[in-house]
Amino acid sequence: MTTKLPRIMISVTEDMYNEIEKYRKENHFLSISEATRDLMRIGLDSLDEANLSKEDIEKQIMEYRKQLLKEKEESKTSTAKGSAGA
Repeated sequence: MTTKLPRIMISVTEDMYNEIEKYRKENHFLSISEATRDLMRIGLDSLDEANLSKEDIEKQIMEYRKQLLKEKEESKTSTAKGSAGA
């Protein structure tokens, strides 16, 4: 099935992918794209409702990015340790 919707491509952590997939199954979406669109809409609506300042949003984004970098470094470390033991 083709669609005329704009397309975006994103990368997510394994944990985030698993959470989206769980959401998809629990809410009976046929595709992960549908589930992701729904979650994005919920997030965007939540931002509107929370009426957060630009600074608050930027602070939350920076904290999230720090967490992603930490997870990435931990993943590299565990991968390197696993390779060294092989």
